[in-house]
Amino acid sequence: MNRPSCFLLLTAAVLWLACDSKPSSRGQILEQAAAASISPDKVKSEGPNPRYYEVQQHLDEGGSFYLYADVKDVLRDGVAALNEASLELKDPQVTAIVGTLGRIMERLGVYGVQDIGLSSLPEPGGTFLSKSYINIPEGRQGFIQALGGPSHAFETINLAPRDSLAVIDVDFEPARLLELIRLIAQDLAGMVGTRQVDQGLLMLQTKTGLDIQAIIHSLSGNFRLIGTLKPSGAQNTVTTSSLVQELPQLIVGARIKDTRLYDSLLTWSRLHTLAGEETTVGLRRQFTLQSPDKIEWVNAPVIAMQEGYCYFASDVDYLDRVLKKRESQDTLENNDEFKTVSAGLPREGNEFQFVSRHVPEYFQNMGRAAVAAMPQNFSNPGQPNPATMMKIMERLGPKPGPQYRVRINQPTGIQTVSRSNQGGKQAVVAAMIFPAAMMAAIAVPNFLEAQTRSKVSRVKSDMRSMATAIEAYHIDTNAYPGWSTDPQINAFGPLGEHPDLAGRPTFRSDYSRGGPMSLTTPVSYITHFFVDPFSATKGATFNYWTPPADKGIGWIVWSPGPDGVYDITLQNVSVYYGATNHVLPAELIERTFDPTNGTVSGGDIFRVKQ
Repeated sequence: MNRPSCFLLLTAAVLWLACDSKPSSRGQILEQAAAASISPDKVKSEGPNPRYYEVQQHLDEGGSFYLYADVKDVLRDGVAALNEASLELKDPQVTAIVGTLGRIMERLGVYGVQDIGLSSLPEPGGTFLSKSYINIPEGRQGFIQALGGPSHAFETINLAPRDSLAVIDVDFEPARLLELIRLIAQDLAGMVGTRQVDQGLLMLQTKTGLDIQAIIHSLSGNFRLIGTLKPSGAQNTVTTSSLVQELPQLIVGARIKDTRLYDSLLTWSRLHTLAGEETTVGLRRQFTLQSPDKIEWVNAPVIAMQEGYCYFASDVDYLDRVLKKRESQDTLENNDEFKTVSAGLPREGNEFQFVSRHVPEYFQNMGRAAVAAMPQNFSNPGQPNPATMMKIMERLGPKPGPQYRVRINQPTGIQTVSRSNQGGKQAVVAAMIFPAAMMAAIAVPNFLEAQTRSKVSRVKSDMRSMATAIEAYHIDTNAYPGWSTDPQINAFGPLGEHPDLAGRPTFRSDYSRGGPMSLTTPVSYITHFFVDPFSATKGATFNYWTPPADKGIGWIVWSPGPDGVYDITLQNVSVYYGATNHVLPAELIERTFDPTNGTVSGGDIFRVKQ
């Protein structure tokens, strides 16, 4: 299921929660009416609104999934409610923002959408025939109007070679979109907003050397993509983790009104020494692209113009193969997979997409190979684990299988028809669960990283407070607090019996046994010993040590840091920390926690006498 369909399904699913569910057939409605002694005429007038039947005729009944949602004025009423709330707040700025929001909705044309219908019909062989219809009785406006005009035959079906694995033909008018952006900018900031759009285009032209605005207006509203894979054993292959994957061959075309797009790309490529020699092949003008340092590519990309289209192709051979006149048996129409998945479906409209089962398999294999090539336990701080993301994609993403989808513009709506191995019910479930799973995969690592950063900050802050208390103790007693590894008399207490803390030095705390007073009794230099959040033993405080008198006067307090491993121990602290001149030796610096190495990385967090 492609992204527009998933978006549509997700939107409809949300609307479903806000709308009453309707029976899935007129027969059922009439049967219910008869059982309740209600006349059919009354059902049609007081039951489902008349538009329900308009949508119903574009869908299939009796399938595994059926949805109708009356969305007329839902957004308009929502904006009106916001406007009323803003008036009660008596904040002119909020009122202006809400008013602007309403105008933007009007510009986008979404107010005109009155109904949405979806259906999914299981078929033999495990595929689903899915249909959707967006009812726009007043006609397509705004962004929806940029999706092309009347439907037409798909010429790309006869242009694509028989072995094509991905073919897309879509109507879209960038000039309408640019004009819509200008109008929205004007709604947001008046004429200043329009000037900012123009300045942005001018800045882009200055940086790239391309007149973007002129190029947009030279496009004629149709785009096509045809792709396949190089045959096994071809030269342009890449090896990833011992898995040989063939690189795709692609050709992308845009219908043009004149030569401005091609001429601009040729001029720009020459300016940046990227253009090879321009040649003419029949009615076609073309030039290859080369690397700036003149390194010859095995298969050089090519830009060409022929019969009202400007093309970018991965190599000249594939361009020649696609654009040459061929017998009908060598076209996509005779591709066995295409014939099966598109059987009985329209061959005309405003958009069609054919994707072979080999395409998702190709990308899944590439993803597996990339994950397999990563070092073990690879992680990027704050980013989701690649292996986890791969599993989510495989479990919840579209299953490999051929897909065919057609969009048909109609005077009062937009119809889509598709066949794939994913039905409407599965698509809605995936559309609701998949984003949540992806967000969790992204959010959880970031949340955990934020927690770790917070703990690091807290440890450093607590150590600063502890340093103040230690120095105040020294002023009063002319000595630093004593330390001990004996849990009977140190600040670890019973926790010190834990294997992770056994034998570790920390502050003495038992004043009653005749030892030196501690930081907490009888004088409270601190009210309590701070808890080290990175200690393997919950509730334990920091490690603390002072050198013997002949080694100088000083102290060191340390925590294992986010990795929970003590790099500084009682056995090596006297080597790493010499208090004579209070200069940190290289050995101690090397064992310092540095967040630039990763939020959870090696090294201890410590503080010494300054």
